[in-house]
Amino acid sequence: MQPVMVNEGVDMSERAFERRVHAMRRFTRFYTAYTGSLDRRLLRSPFSLAEARVLYELAHGNGPTAAELAVVLGLDAGYLSRILRRLEERGLIARHRSARDRRQAELSLTRSGRAAFADIDARASEWVGAILRPLAPRAQEHLITAMKTVERLLAPSADGAPPPFFLRPHHCGDFGWIIHRHAALCGENGLRASPRADAFEAALAQRMAEILRTFDADRERCWVADMDGEIAGTVCLIRWDRDDAAADDTVARLCFLLVEPHVRGLGIGRRLVETAVQFARAAGYRTVMLSLTDDMPAARHIFATIGFHPTGRADPAPLDPARAGEIWECSL
Repeated sequence: MQPVMVNEGVDMSERAFERRVHAMRRFTRFYTAYTGSLDRRLLRSPFSLAEARVLYELAHGNGPTAAELAVVLGLDAGYLSRILRRLEERGLIARHRSARDRRQAELSLTRSGRAAFADIDARASEWVGAILRPLAPRAQEHLITAMKTVERLLAPSADGAPPPFFLRPHHCGDFGWIIHRHAALCGENGLRASPRADAFEAALAQRMAEILRTFDADRERCWVADMDGEIAGTVCLIRWDRDDAAADDTVARLCFLLVEPHVRGLGIGRRLVETAVQFARAAGYRTVMLSLTDDMPAARHIFATIGFHPTGRADPAPLDPARAGEIWECSL
């Protein structure tokens, strides 16, 4: 009896999500312990983490009110009020009637408050420097990139603007990443949750090796969408039938298009495809073709709006015959 692949895929997805939950909780425990967030005093200063954050906002703000400060810091109004009262009693902050709204009081640092903030700011810079210095420059950049990724995913831009990305040619190691991500995403989606998965990944690797061995840099190209130093998507453009020397060399194949799930909807896929089509036109191709399976509605929409259209059914994938598809082409 054939296994029920959908259920297996769902179970795998649920287990994968549970592993991510445990991983995030483990990292949270590590981070709070590593940064001393649970200590009563931050960096051996006279201030708690919350008090230090209030001093930071007042040092860099423009006379915020207590209500505005509560929103920025995400603190309960009552808790913030107690912090402000302690800092005021220590002569570190002052209240002034707001010129914008006479019913509100604006907050600012006193001279003592500015001196206290300067001390804790220097302590923080020294502490971060002590973390970064033992790391090689490349490791430092990797750490900062990872932090930017966390910030981008958990706290998107307030103005709703998508994070910036740019397209670059492939670097050494990028083709290995393409193989890995295509295989991993198919596994996560439950499409190949079977013993055929290893054969599928081997076929990907073999195809990529063939492309690399005879790569024609003048007429073939791979683009990588780079977002904060991380790969967000890829696409390759090669000759349609590059294994046949006598084949028509005016037809190009678009392949290995991938956009990471967490950045889909930002225009990365469209930019990759449009760039590939522009290159194909400049390289002397007259037609760009690709294979699309029936379960890719978003990709179909992108290709249709760029000028592609279906021309016939594609042969079933050898390792997944159940996934039917079509040949799409764009005349240049």
